Amino acid sequence: MKAYPYNQVELRATIEDAAKKNFGGDAKQMLEFMCHNTWSKALMDDGQSYLAFGPYWWAVKDIIERTIGSQWGETTAANPIMRKVFSIRSAEHADAMTLLLADEYRRTRLASYGVSPHHELDGEEDGDEYTLEDGDMIQFVFGS
Repeated sequence: MKAYPYNQVELRATIEDAAKKNFGGDAKQMLEFMCHNTWSKALMDDGQSYLAFGPYWWAVKDIIERTIGSQWGETTAANPIMRKVFSIRSAEHADAMTLLLADEYRRTRLASYGVSPHHELDGEEDGDEYTLEDGDMIQFVFGS
C-alpha cells in the first residue's frame, strides 16, 4: 500500500505560489477555498464522485471536517489507518498538500476508470485492492 508519488518541495512551492497569487499569501484562506472546492467535486456525478478519491477519501474528509466543518452531519464512518497512510504529516501546508495529491489521484482515476469504489493500492491491476465504503456519504447522498 503506497500513496501517490510526490515531491514535497515541489508541492509546498505550488501551494505557496497559489496562496500568494490568489489569496494574498493567506494559506488558511486558501485551504478553506480548497476544502469547499474539494467538497463540491466530491458531490459531482449524483454525489458519487467522492469514490474517485479512493484511499485518499479519509484524509480529505478529515481535512474538510477540521477546516470548514462537517458537510454531511454527524460523522460515524472513519478509517484512521487509511487517513494516516494517505495524508502528508509534519510539513508546512500538509493539509493543502494532501488535498492537492488527492485531487490529482481523483482526476487520474476519473480519466482512466470513471467513478468506482474499487482501487488498486499499488497502481498494479493484480496488486492490493481497496474498496471505499463511507456510510456517512451514502446516507448524505441517498438519504435513509
